[in-house]
Amino acid sequence: MRIPRLLLAVIIVIGGYLILKIPSGHYLIPASVIRLYMFFIIVGVILVMTFSDSSAKEMASPIVSLLGDPDRKRLRWVVFIILPLFAGYLTYNKVRPSFDAPVELRTVHPAPPSSAKVYDKSYNLLTLENPLRKDAANFSQYVREGGEIYFKNCFYCHGDKLNGRGHYAHGFNPLPANFQDVGTIAQLQESFVFWRVTTGGPGLPKEATPWLSAMPIWQHFLSEEEVWKVSMFIYDYTGRVPRVMKEEASVNPPPPPLMGGGEGEGEKGEGEKNMLSIAYAEDKAASGAKAIYDKRCAWCHGWEGAGDGPAAEFLNPRPRDFTAAVYKYKSSPYDAPFPTDEDLIRTISDGLPGTSMPAWNDLLSDKEIRDLVTYIKGFAGVEEKISAQVKVGKGVSSSEDSIRKGKELFIDRCSECHGEEARGDAAKALRTDWGDRVWPRDLTKPWTLRRGSEPQEIYTRISTGIPGTPMPSFADPENKKGLSEEERWHVVNYVKSLQKETPREGGSVVKMIKAAGEISDDPMNAQWEKAESVTFPVVPQIIAKERHFTPTITDISVKALYNEKEAAFLLEWDDRTKSMPGDAKAMELSEGGLYPDGVAIQWPVKIPEGMEKPYFGHGDGGHSVNIWHWSSGTTTSEGGIRLLDATGLGKSTPRDGGVGIKGGGIYRNGQWRVVMKRSLKTEDAEKDVQFEAGRFIPVAFAAWDGSNGETGSKHVLTTWYWAYPMPPAGGGVFTTPVIVMALVFGGEMLLARQVQRNSKG
Repeated sequence: MRIPRLLLAVIIVIGGYLILKIPSGHYLIPASVIRLYMFFIIVGVILVMTFSDSSAKEMASPIVSLLGDPDRKRLRWVVFIILPLFAGYLTYNKVRPSFDAPVELRTVHPAPPSSAKVYDKSYNLLTLENPLRKDAANFSQYVREGGEIYFKNCFYCHGDKLNGRGHYAHGFNPLPANFQDVGTIAQLQESFVFWRVTTGGPGLPKEATPWLSAMPIWQHFLSEEEVWKVSMFIYDYTGRVPRVMKEEASVNPPPPPLMGGGEGEGEKGEGEKNMLSIAYAEDKAASGAKAIYDKRCAWCHGWEGAGDGPAAEFLNPRPRDFTAAVYKYKSSPYDAPFPTDEDLIRTISDGLPGTSMPAWNDLLSDKEIRDLVTYIKGFAGVEEKISAQVKVGKGVSSSEDSIRKGKELFIDRCSECHGEEARGDAAKALRTDWGDRVWPRDLTKPWTLRRGSEPQEIYTRISTGIPGTPMPSFADPENKKGLSEEERWHVVNYVKSLQKETPREGGSVVKMIKAAGEISDDPMNAQWEKAESVTFPVVPQIIAKERHFTPTITDISVKALYNEKEAAFLLEWDDRTKSMPGDAKAMELSEGGLYPDGVAIQWPVKIPEGMEKPYFGHGDGGHSVNIWHWSSGTTTSEGGIRLLDATGLGKSTPRDGGVGIKGGGIYRNGQWRVVMKRSLKTEDAEKDVQFEAGRFIPVAFAAWDGSNGETGSKHVLTTWYWAYPMPPAGGGVFTTPVIVMALVFGGEMLLARQVQRNSKG
């Protein structure tokens, strides 16, 4: 059956739109590009479909029939109603306000300069080569040493798998580089890597939108030789070799497989030794499971499985000591000495959220993971296989009565550690069997439960406990506070009733809502319920000196209001302890010294016109920032808010008198709520950020947990996000264009109908 020409044109246009709109892999085509493509598609379809008089008439015949055929009166009215409404809808989507963050394009691999000055000397980047690669006899040793340096400094962002997904990567934008991607180091000369590592984010040229990258200036931390060793490890681990200017085809053979197997062979360049993954080739000679363990696991867990790898001292929780055969997460009964093999397989395969343990199921096969479990058990000489599992049963349906009973049981049995509201805020210092400080889990945050938040998982944890930690088994008859099967299910139902929704990912804008009247300084004022909350992940400061690796604060939530005179912000974050230097109980709970708790908001002094912002770490010499800093104080001195001006890390100075920043904080049930507010405008626009309705303003945040030894540069932070004072607007601003467009479009259709009728007359 022949498709009418007009219908065929519509099908082609819709098909083209769907092809452009549906994601291809991980990539989305920007809306502006789609509009441009659609313009050319529509013009092209019209030109092709109307190339002759006969084809043009055939194309127009359905429209002519619709406008003039008396038998199509009912259809005509349907179309005359639907099309103007559709035109109005499109108009509304154009004029309605958008709160999406400004688009910031950047050059992923900017062209390096011809030379760079680092380590107090100049390097010609056009001819620079890694001097250690000439020492073939010690290649494997350099790679091993480079790996140790990487896991002490780099893997927190770039990850165990070198895929840019380290356990702190989620707090940075843009994300750290993925070295496994063929579009990164595989396409770069090693001199480029040396330049990027030594100069860090601040060393980027303007076309790469400087100050967005969180890459530290590694020449401040690592020696030149250490940088070259790290580079060798990265290339070797990913199975790549650096690009060179000569004979590229011969010295860039195909990379070997990333798993424990495969040849990794390639052509050798004339007069050159093929240095491709020598360490990998040596691994291949060892047993399969050992090769995998040494390549993937030993950097944290140690080569003898004792939990003492190069990265171990910087991690909390510490990597598991396999020689002790004590495993935290298991589904076997409380009295079973070991977990089942399936428990260990699950840990390796899926990882543990909230820790540095990643999921390995994307790189290792099922057989490799099973072989790895056998190898790991061998560190403690464990050959026994446990098959028994906790009997979950049918459970108890959640109801008001069950939740009430669960609450009573929870307060009686669990609140001693987890707190009455399950935030993990009970004032009690806890340690593992290995002497490490451990905090009770905040059960209101299901995404932090390392074995999952499903009812069956919570029931299993209550039943088995967490071996090696203060969390006991409540199924153990020797536990005087033990719970029956039914009671455990009541507790599960109560915990589930407390759990929050997982924070929405991708939020980057603090919407400042226009308030009527005065804005209260009280963080508990009901006025704040009208504001929209957005939650940002925070990461420890690992960029400058006095680096911090073991944070306790994971995120911060922000609300904002403004009126004709002031801009106000409510900051909320979970902190298990109220840090008050001078207080005996607070000192007992502290780890690494006791300091006041604190929070800060950072602003650029000048709102950037383009994409260039101040460095998010306290600005830079050409771009200063304002920092509003609130402190909880001590037993002898009251805390408060102070204003700092900063032009770089370590270059902040308090400003006497400030600019009238007011507010206060309240600590309640394991959570701080702090309000800070300031006038929209100040007398000195050269020193202070000026708030403007309808304009995006960069903003960043930081927080300090004083009981965790956090003070000065040891704290958690965010990179730049956006604050947006939403301009007030009446409904007419948006509805008037919609009505006008609908009337105009409808009038044109009626006019076309009249012309058609006149032509027939």
